[in-house]
Amino acid sequence: MKIIVNGIQLNYEVMGYGKPLILLHGNQENYHIFECIKDRLAQKYELHLIDSRNHGNSDFTDDYSFLSMTHDIKSYIEKMKISPVYFYGFSDGGIIGLMLASMYPNMVSKLMVSGVNVNPLGLKKNLMKKIISSYQKNKSPYLKMMMEEPNIKDKDLKSIQIPVLLTLGEYDLITRSHTKHILSNLKNGKLHIYQGLDHGNHLLGNQNFINDLFNFFD
Repeated sequence: MKIIVNGIQLNYEVMGYGKPLILLHGNQENYHIFECIKDRLAQKYELHLIDSRNHGNSDFTDDYSFLSMTHDIKSYIEKMKISPVYFYGFSDGGIIGLMLASMYPNMVSKLMVSGVNVNPLGLKKNLMKKIISSYQKNKSPYLKMMMEEPNIKDKDLKSIQIPVLLTLGEYDLITRSHTKHILSNLKNGKLHIYQGLDHGNHLLGNQNFINDLFNFFD
């Protein structure tokens, strides 16, 4: 399905019944990354699966900023009349979740995010070197965004009053020290680190992740 928000069309799917829960994917992905968990979640929640702008079947624009993507989701929540929502974001989707909770405190009641950074320094150095090298070759706007954004300040994190669950893989692309810094600035935050996992396999049927997801939004 398509909906016009913030001057563009977003592709989305709604399924299930219960409290509204938005699931938002990461960089260069789409909402189909949630295929392995959506049916179970739809038994308990009204799921809203969304393709961010410049991803999936949503509109492609020249604007690849986190700020615009956050405004897109704000507009979506308003148009669908589902505020306040539960929100789960993976990677870039989690960054958008943090920005949304900071900028619009009444829109989200619980927030769970996986593998997020609040500035480019949160990425491991070897990863950033690869990103810079690749960008010099292909000028990808997705890589440019990773090099320059996000820019979430400590004061923005401190303004978030709702419960926030951070999750991180033991071998994640985000440094553990950066994640703990995020945690230290959240008034109602918790951190779960999954041993043996990397950035991308949070969602691949990992039972600890699934248990955390259900328990947190219960």
